[in-house]
Amino acid sequence: MEATIRLTKRTALEEVIRNNDKQAIASLISRKEQALKEATSNAAFYASINNDEMADNETARKERLTKDINKLKQALKN
Repeated sequence: MEATIRLTKRTALEEVIRNNDKQAIASLISRKEQALKEATSNAAFYASINNDEMADNETARKERLTKDINKLKQALKN
């Protein structure tokens, strides 16, 4: 007899969505929106001083935050 066990680890974002705690989701959206503003500002600053590597990092951070915010807003609707 054989058995296969597959263990997966959820991210904090996935846990909040899974728990369906509307207040926690709304709070997380607010914090991520603030972080998005900061990442946007940081990316512009780094680009202005020709620090392309840091500008790219902040741009990637902006994209990830945008994706997370959209996931959270969708979870809030459901």
